[in-house]
Amino acid sequence: MLFGDLNREELEIPREVKFRLLLLWLPLFCHAGNGFAYPVLTFFEKADVERAIDEAIWSLPAVDQEVILTNWIQDYTISASDWPNLQASYDRWCQSTRNLVN
Repeated sequence: MLFGDLNREELEIPREVKFRLLLLWLPLFCHAGNGFAYPVLTFFEKADVERAIDEAIWSLPAVDQEVILTNWIQDYTISASDWPNLQASYDRWCQSTRNLVN
């Protein structure tokens, strides 16, 4: 998948590309309907995508993480979908920025 490829070590993907892909795709994941009567991604596939998104976010600088996660939480809270749930990413970012301040 797209986000899994972002995290492959043999590929050197610029920070700006990761940032823009996350910025563009996360709102679509939060709001898009699949148009089918059944889920397109299984529970395990969704978990894999969330893990790949989390790794991509974690590879960015704290300032970029802030932008991505702020936009995500705004979209996630008004979306009817409960996916992608990046609460763990958000919590880790909050904790890491608190550590920077202290």
